[in-house]
Amino acid sequence: MLIQQTASDNALQMSQMEARLTQKMDADKIESLQNKINKLELAQATNGMLKFPNSWSYGAGPFPPIFGGCCGQSNI
Repeated sequence: MLIQQTASDNALQMSQMEARLTQKMDADKIESLQNKINKLELAQATNGMLKFPNSWSYGAGPFPPIFGGCCGQSNI
């Protein structure tokens, strides 16, 4: 009788652990998919837009470079 009760308890614990693990995996999958959706929506919203860097890159000059040079000099 004791062996059956122990086996039953173990089976119940395993079932509960499996349910929690499955729930956690499902939540992680949902979060991952939501992040992908957000990235795709952002890419779609900015499709075709000219993107400038938000800082100077490799000493390439002032940002943005099309607006002229230093000290009032213009590249235009």
